[in-house]
Amino acid sequence: MGDDLGIHPSLTHTAGNQLRILGAKIDNEDRTRILSAHVKRITAQRALRTAAHARFGHTFRRVPYYHVPMTRPTRRGIGARPLRIATAGPALEAVSRLLPHRAADLPAAFERGDILDDDGTPLTSTTRVTPGSTLWAFDAIPDEPDHPIELRVLARTERWIIVDKPHGLATMPRGAHVAQTVTVAARRQLRNDDVVAAHRLDALTAGLILLTTAPQWRRPYQQLFERQQVRKVYHAVVDTSGDSWRDNLARFGAGPEGAVVVPLHLEKPRGSLQTLVRPDSANPNSLTEIRILEAGTQYSKLELKPRTGKTHQLRATCAHLGMPIVGDPLYPEVREGWTGSSGKSDDLPLQLLAASLAFVDPVDGQNVSILSERTLSLRPVGP
Repeated sequence: MGDDLGIHPSLTHTAGNQLRILGAKIDNEDRTRILSAHVKRITAQRALRTAAHARFGHTFRRVPYYHVPMTRPTRRGIGARPLRIATAGPALEAVSRLLPHRAADLPAAFERGDILDDDGTPLTSTTRVTPGSTLWAFDAIPDEPDHPIELRVLARTERWIIVDKPHGLATMPRGAHVAQTVTVAARRQLRNDDVVAAHRLDALTAGLILLTTAPQWRRPYQQLFERQQVRKVYHAVVDTSGDSWRDNLARFGAGPEGAVVVPLHLEKPRGSLQTLVRPDSANPNSLTEIRILEAGTQYSKLELKPRTGKTHQLRATCAHLGMPIVGDPLYPEVREGWTGSSGKSDDLPLQLLAASLAFVDPVDGQNVSILSERTLSLRPVGP
């Protein structure tokens, strides 16, 4: 049918399916008219998207070019947010109701081409929109770096990469951390907007993060971490100037190769910056294997292997044992003025390093073992 019209068959595929689903008995003339209109509409949409990319620089997730529904647009590694329109009227008024905190900036956002319709076409502030339609909005970037962030890539396949992140860089875009995150930096560095992190690492913690390169690989590698099938090893420099940590460790049973296995019940109350330890609980929900690598009078270096994945598990556990991790602004006490809104500290960085990752690749069955190139000093100094 498409060949008869001189049209690429893929462009007629969706329209042909719709006609068959309707079960309509349509003669050849009507069928040709419907398919021609469909192709013209798709061709126009493609031209608009190409023009928008040339003018404003945003791209779209890779989908078959005859696919009509809009997917999330991205610009320099940062995705737009969807806006579901509830009232009819000029686009500026409708968007202002949905984003009141951006009311002052919205006129300029329209001028920049930051507000798109569902076809990816930049809108003007006076364009009329209808209830039920979907628009897309690019937020202002609060933390655009002066220079591109270059991540250390330690290993990669066509499905994933492992990077060695520095202290102070958040994993995923959220709140005030958008451009200065591992996810966005990796997308820009690799020129691939499909890159996402398979797991999370605290902004204050340095070390290894695994990211996937395409949507079809996300779930297999995320499940490795969810099912605790990744062997993670951390290094930490802790304050052992006190006396209580020795007695506290002695209360727990010995593990493999001289390690101590510490079971604790951890809870992070809603709105709390800290994860709390419930020492009287009979139902521990976290396990941490601790081994002393280097002992000193002021500081000691530990190897930590979390067998569970609770929030701040290693930091809360070490503080509870009387040997807090050096440079921690939250444990054992919240540092004065610390709000948690910044991933960076003005003082010594948190001396915690995700030192190694090991797993069996769920796709090809290969054993993967990667070591961080970063190290921690037993005599930490400020930044």
